[in-house]
Amino acid sequence: MTDKQKEFLQLAVIDRLTYSEIEKRMEISRSESAPWWDELKDKRAYLTSIRDKWLKKNVKKLILKTSETGMSPQTKSAITAKSRKKRLNIYGINTHN
Repeated sequence: MTDKQKEFLQLAVIDRLTYSEIEKRMEISRSESAPWWDELKDKRAYLTSIRDKWLKKNVKKLILKTSETGMSPQTKSAITAKSRKKRLNIYGINTHN
């Protein structure tokens, strides 16, 4: 898998960006990235299952924590995104932020 394909998976599966947003960030055309969707199907499924399990588990914890501390929804969202990226890095999935 190339670095561009890894970045594509990061943006599409983990960050959940649209094709147009991915195209802008990666500076590639849709005709270049579209075949990767099918080509990387197994890796997408694996990453999606990790992401969904992690979100399900940790969103419940986050809701409990933030309701106790009175955090704003924006703060909750930022914490969730940052934590998700850290967790995926543990599995060897590079995140750029």
